Amino acid sequence: MKIKYLNYSQAKAICNDYQYLVGRPYENTDNNTESNNIVHQVVTAPYSRILQWQFMRSVVRGVSPEQAIEICPNGRYDVLVLPEQDRRAISFRMKSLRSYLSEHGIDYNQEIYNCLRIY
Repeated sequence: MKIKYLNYSQAKAICNDYQYLVGRPYENTDNNTESNNIVHQVVTAPYSRILQWQFMRSVVRGVSPEQAIEICPNGRYDVLVLPEQDRRAISFRMKSLRSYLSEHGIDYNQEIYNCLRIY
């Protein structure tokens, strides 16, 4: 299957549709309500894993996701679900929207969102 990338307007529209996830549990575990286990943001991000790493590095340093997305020069986007990030941590926690929805058993229109990857 050929991967279909989202353009910015598609990713932004999907991102806006899922803002209701903010405040819900990030991990699918027993009511863990620690701040780092709650969805903090649903954001439009670059599709490439390398660009996502650069994007997350900027976000953790305090740059808004809207400004950090400017690092994506190739026009390929994804939607990420983010918990609260520890600014001292070496690694970043993030999930693709489709992965988050699958883990939590939330239905979504497969035809519309089939281009969102699971990793």
